[in-house]
Amino acid sequence: MQYFIDNLAEPRRISPMSAFMSPFQALAMMFNVPGMLIVAILSGLVCLLSSAIPFLAFFLIPMALGLVMAKTVSAIHGSSSGWQELNIWVYARLKLRVWIFALMILPPLLLIFGSIINLMQNFGEPGARNFSAVYCVIGAIFFSAIWGLVLFTANFQALQEKNGISVSCIRAISLLKENVIPLMVMLVNWFMEMAFFYFVIASAVIAGPHIFGSMGLLAVNIFNWGFLFIAGTFFLSHYLVTLGILGYQIYAAAADDSSTEDKAA
Repeated sequence: MQYFIDNLAEPRRISPMSAFMSPFQALAMMFNVPGMLIVAILSGLVCLLSSAIPFLAFFLIPMALGLVMAKTVSAIHGSSSGWQELNIWVYARLKLRVWIFALMILPPLLLIFGSIINLMQNFGEPGARNFSAVYCVIGAIFFSAIWGLVLFTANFQALQEKNGISVSCIRAISLLKENVIPLMVMLVNWFMEMAFFYFVIASAVIAGPHIFGSMGLLAVNIFNWGFLFIAGTFFLSHYLVTLGILGYQIYAAAADDSSTEDKAA
């Protein structure tokens, strides 16, 4: 991890194939690398639970990102990092990463809240059925997914001693213009993942009353919300590991490209 941080390259273009394969590499890494699944689930769980307490989210989410970054990079390099070593990167330059998170989280939050308010206004009154408001919500979600990669890579930059808030944010945002086509490929991947996630949740909602209907409405609600929480945690965990792999490929030093891409695959 230290070698990677010390040799961060300028944000560069990754191939569309690398972008397409990154979710599958993330799945393979989660189930094949010892301890990766625990780290991923723990990070996803922290991010999901911290959303209920916005103040804590400003600290817990950057810490979770640092944990995933450290574990992903060490796994790509083939090294086994213990919890003590991972813990170092969780707290490394935490104050700076908290400020970066606080600034960079504003665009997706404003878009999501704005699209939700627009949706409520268009569907809250009888006869109001402007379905373009639904598309605005979907668009805000996908923008947030792309912006998550920017936020993740800004944390990579923040770990370098010479980088401050402006340098970390600007270099991370610059990856958007360098990786337009790969990011479009990632949008297709995330659309399929979200569609599968919706299918799984919808199946659980349909099956819940048939399995637990005899036990009452409370049992059905517990099953539905519990299943949603478990599925959402796994989905978020997989998303974070995917961001770790993409961030590594974008910032890995050029001299390390041939070997690290093979290891990541």
